[in-house]
Amino acid sequence: MKRISFIINPISGSGTQERELNDAVIGGFFPSDQFAIERLVIRGRGEATILVKEAVNRGSDIVVACGGDGTINEVARQMVHTEVKLGIIPRGSGNGLAGHLKIPSSLEKALEIIRQGSFIDIDTALAGELRFFSNCGIGFPAQLIRHYERIPQRKLLGYSMAGLASLNAIKDAQLLEITCNGRVFTSGHIFISNSNEMGYSMTLEPQASLQDGLLDVQIIPYDTIAGFTVFGLAALLRQLQTLKGVTRLQSDRLMVKAEFPLELQVDGEFHALPERELTITNQPASLKVLVSDKIDIQ
Repeated sequence: MKRISFIINPISGSGTQERELNDAVIGGFFPSDQFAIERLVIRGRGEATILVKEAVNRGSDIVVACGGDGTINEVARQMVHTEVKLGIIPRGSGNGLAGHLKIPSSLEKALEIIRQGSFIDIDTALAGELRFFSNCGIGFPAQLIRHYERIPQRKLLGYSMAGLASLNAIKDAQLLEITCNGRVFTSGHIFISNSNEMGYSMTLEPQASLQDGLLDVQIIPYDTIAGFTVFGLAALLRQLQTLKGVTRLQSDRLMVKAEFPLELQVDGEFHALPERELTITNQPASLKVLVSDKIDIQ
């Protein structure tokens, strides 16, 4: 009998998932003679970590994260380097990782993927001790998330408002020394992709892969609003490769140094670190994730 634990964040996205993912719906997909199911609802900050650890200790074969990228990150980082498989029901604002993995927002279709049980091994990454699965960023990308967390608006409107509130971060960003592939670069802004989607079908690296053992690194040279406006338009049009000055690299490891403590975002969550140096590494094939057996994942 297969044991499945559903970890539900009741406030992600539109906040309907606790109601829609009820015992009757789950029971309709997972017959009790084949599956042992538990439904666990997150009631406080940091509780997902505890729930996942307990589920793994009870012998769960699959742990399902029902929420946004932040919830998925908190659930999945407890399962790296284990045989426990991650299921995803995307219910957040952006759903970047689910987008890369082609996991649909339809509850029925997402549950069908979990029931089928097909999985792949994907790369994960570490920024210091912070685990990420989709992306991380320093400079403007970090300040955008810092402002996003402070405003009540969610979804794309919230990101747009946070972007406007973060404009001062473009010129005020501290200079970073970035060492990658034996070369040293300086810039105020860097974005590192493990997956090819940030959410809302937006991407800075369309060719990024979760299975190539590499991180896709963009060192962004702009320090003016005009420069970042051009960068943003090129990103929307998926034409970043045409921009002069943006350094694009692939590597399994890079180091970032700064004069002052670093601030960064990982998978859409802001972190202020005490450190002034940070090593960012890829860990190949370190997480098992359930995906459709009918879709080719990069």
